[in-house]
Amino acid sequence: MKKKLCVLAVCIAATVVFMLAAMVSSGNTNVAMAEEQAKEAKPKKAAVERSRKAVQTLDNIFKQTIVLVTDKYVH
Repeated sequence: MKKKLCVLAVCIAATVVFMLAAMVSSGNTNVAMAEEQAKEAKPKKAAVERSRKAVQTLDNIFKQTIVLVTDKYVH
């Protein structure tokens, strides 16, 4: 029984390692392609402003959450 569990564990570990290696190698390709596309195209000012507004909104939500959690559980 222990031998079967060891074999199963080795198979699972090998599968995980193979999947991680595949993800890393495909990720490098995607990063290279994204870098090439980023060099070619510059974002429009309207898109940058929309992104800034979205980031500010998320930042405000995060800060409000921290304040509420602190008030509820710390004070």
